[in-house]
Amino acid sequence: MAKAPAVKAKAPETKAPAAKAKAPAAKAAPVAKAKAPAAKAAAAPTAKKAKAIAPKTKAQILAQLAEDAGITKAQATAALQSIADMTYAGAKSDEGFTIPGIGKMIKVQRAARIARNPATGDMVKIKAKKALKFRIAKAAKDAVLGVS
Repeated sequence: MAKAPAVKAKAPETKAPAAKAKAPAAKAAPVAKAKAPAAKAAAAPTAKKAKAIAPKTKAQILAQLAEDAGITKAQATAALQSIADMTYAGAKSDEGFTIPGIGKMIKVQRAARIARNPATGDMVKIKAKKALKFRIAKAAKDAVLGVS
């Protein structure tokens, strides 16, 4: 039983130095901030390249499109919406819709089939259905994966 109180007594002592250690770290932060502008200046071109290469959200895509084309964000939004509408309408047709250099969206008819439920092992009938399929263009594959 004597060991248990000794452990309890050591725990508060360990926490107290940790609290003291946090205070100097807070004082060191302004020094790190003074160095940060130099680091930001060096990292800024890389950040801009990454932003220009791979925008993630619709707003980022529209902003990049507007900047690259020299148009307003409203015009970029209209252009992107027009492409989306053409893609939807084109995919409904038998030929599909091709975006040059990107790929082709087509509607396919999936046949009815029998599959196995992996959890139970039972055979399950899957009905025939329509599905969308996107075929990547060779130019896009070569650009992303590299020419082999």
